Amino acid sequence: MIYLKYLSFNIINYYLLYKFIWSYLIYEVQSFTPAARAIHSTVFVENNNRLYFLGGEISGNIPVNEVFYLDVSKKFDAAYPPWTDLTPFSAIPFRSSWAGVSIKNINNDPIINLFGGYMLDNKINQDSFTSIIHTFNVTSQQWSIPQIQGKSPTRRRNMKAVMDDSGILYIFGGYFIVPTIPQENMFNDMIKIDINTFSLSSGSTQNGPSRRCAYTATLLPKGIIVYIGGYKEDGNSIVDINEVHLYDTKLDSWSMMNANNINSIESRYLHSAVLAPDNKIIVYGGVTDALGYEFMKVAPDLAVLDTNTFPFEWSVPQVTSNVGNIPSLVSHSADIVGNHMIVAFGNITRSNAPPIELNSKIYLLNVLNYTWVSTFDPELQQPPNKDDGQNKFVKVNLEIGIICGGMSIIIIVIIIFFVNKWRKKDKATLRIASEKR
Repeated sequence: MIYLKYLSFNIINYYLLYKFIWSYLIYEVQSFTPAARAIHSTVFVENNNRLYFLGGEISGNIPVNEVFYLDVSKKFDAAYPPWTDLTPFSAIPFRSSWAGVSIKNINNDPIINLFGGYMLDNKINQDSFTSIIHTFNVTSQQWSIPQIQGKSPTRRRNMKAVMDDSGILYIFGGYFIVPTIPQENMFNDMIKIDINTFSLSSGSTQNGPSRRCAYTATLLPKGIIVYIGGYKEDGNSIVDINEVHLYDTKLDSWSMMNANNINSIESRYLHSAVLAPDNKIIVYGGVTDALGYEFMKVAPDLAVLDTNTFPFEWSVPQVTSNVGNIPSLVSHSADIVGNHMIVAFGNITRSNAPPIELNSKIYLLNVLNYTWVSTFDPELQQPPNKDDGQNKFVKVNLEIGIICGGMSIIIIVIIIFFVNKWRKKDKATLRIASEKR
């Protein structure tokens, strides 16, 4: 008996200790506030409604190996984002910056693909290259190195990775990391990686852009990747923002379109671009070279490329704000979640000098009316769904089925009740008749 009491006492103590440690870890993870940073990587995982942030460089141009996410499944104020840090359990195996990123569901598991960029050892400031691509399983929260089928491409940074619906990852150009022979500062090749098998191939470069980096790449629903701006090796100059290069993923072919621009939108690099629900590309921030300086603030901060017209057309919408002035940024991130663009971190640009201040905040733009707002509400974020009619039909049928099923159960219960009552009455009648005999 004494042994059982002692055992029960220990079990309770161990349980309480476990609860305390777990609660402490959860508190530490969820009370995380990320440091200001730039040139990080972001990807939205629709399966769990989380916007993941990977690496980047904090103050002092120090790369980090952090992994954390913003929970966009619930309402929040932009001043107090619901961050959750995964670094204690799921840090990147190296310190990462300037990398490309994409997301793919494999066997119902969301897999984040981190391509290229700087890879520095977590302890010493030395190169820590092991593979051109690393994968992060969102479900298990584990990193791994896939076995690439084919010759690994030259290492690079400052490029964008775009994935189509079939799981093909497209990486164009970029800037060198290690010296090449012959010397190449920038690239103009098209790397294709089938994420389903991790087989590598090359896309066409015929009629493609010149060597460049710091551009944006946006995939349209029809399978066309739209390349905007950037910095090119030819003359070490900024790419004309009106020269829009298009890569057809289905035909493996390039074309160039001169977009209409009557608004004097400045060319730029290190900007962001997202595809809004109306198939318009929203370009934000970036820098230009002016007055003999590099990395100068661009004008306007925000521009829109309408891909529904031919040729594409630039415009500058009337932007309003409910939260005061929003800084112009460079080397930041921008992601579409529902009807809002979430802009995060980056360097704050200036009109008369290069940027010196890192941004630690996020900003929310309602892309339906181009208004900067303070609150994210997932109930108001859902974009139009082409299956809404079918979903409503299924929902109505389900409700009808539930109602009919409920009524059937009630009717059966009533019938059973009266049958039992009738049987009891019949038995009583038989008993009385038998007694009279």
